[in-house]
Amino acid sequence: SDPLTYAWDFNADWTPDATTELTSNTWNTPGTYTVTLTVSDSVLDDTDMVTVTILPNHLLSVASMPISAMTVTGSPSGITDYETRVHDGEQVTLTVPASESRGDIDYAFVQWEKDSVPQTPGETTLAFNIVSDTSAEAIYAVISRQMTVTSSPDEVAITGTHAGTTDYSVTDDDHTLVDLTAPATTTSGNRLYAFDRWQVNGVNQSADERDLSFYLEADVSVNALYELFPRTLSVQSLPMASVAITGTQPGTTNYAVVVGDGTNVSLTAPSAANSLPFIWWEKLDGTVLATSQTYSDDIGSDQTWIARYATKYDGFADGLSSGDWYEYESLDGQVSFDESGGVLN
Repeated sequence: SDPLTYAWDFNADWTPDATTELTSNTWNTPGTYTVTLTVSDSVLDDTDMVTVTILPNHLLSVASMPISAMTVTGSPSGITDYETRVHDGEQVTLTVPASESRGDIDYAFVQWEKDSVPQTPGETTLAFNIVSDTSAEAIYAVISRQMTVTSSPDEVAITGTHAGTTDYSVTDDDHTLVDLTAPATTTSGNRLYAFDRWQVNGVNQSADERDLSFYLEADVSVNALYELFPRTLSVQSLPMASVAITGTQPGTTNYAVVVGDGTNVSLTAPSAANSLPFIWWEKLDGTVLATSQTYSDDIGSDQTWIARYATKYDGFADGLSSGDWYEYESLDGQVSFDESGGVLN
């Protein structure tokens, strides 16, 4: 029933360092220490000793670049950038995500650097036994996106932030702003084309909008679509209308058709219309295009083709009799026809 006394010796000098039942001690230097506890009352005392080994510890600094606040799992875990002390020889295992987003930008893990020494690329887990103060840094990079720019037809000069001549590809960082402008017209194989619309990943965009703007959020394919430039062919007949024209663009005069630039058109006029014989095809200015009933040409501009028929002469002049056919004075001179269609010289 006598009160007990306690004597703790932490440095083996047999001088009490603490006299309470419960106590603690800090050793600032790694090593092996003997702790002695003597418990006494007025009659007896008892002494016990234990050995305490203090291992060295090392500073572990964990960071991430160029983004911070990354969650690191494993041991010792934390959120970058952080520091902690780890006992000598202890296993360190650090794991970070393979990808991370910051705002609208996506990042991909590249590699760890241990004491500025690059580790295996793509290995998100870094494991080692610590033997000294150590730094570990998780390196990230903005994810690269690829853009493929094509056109139909090809070899179109595209201007803007990622200019080039189709077909071409460019690589840039995630969430990069892209501005592309397609020309209003382009030439391929001596044919003129007019811009129609952009396609993004096969999806049609607004017609006639030559400017395309978007952010690179994934690999993307854009295509500038063109159509043959429209050309108007007016088909007429003189001196009468309502003549049935056959061929690749048939119709009844007077009519007009729209065809793509460079399209070959072939038209055939009947040998006679309203009992008047066919003479030739001509242009608006009277230039003769062809004396045959069929005329064909590639349409490279807006044009007018006129099927010219004879006009009946109603008087007496130039040796012609009433009822004969004749044609007006042309660039090639006056041409006359009799009622059977023969030329009068």
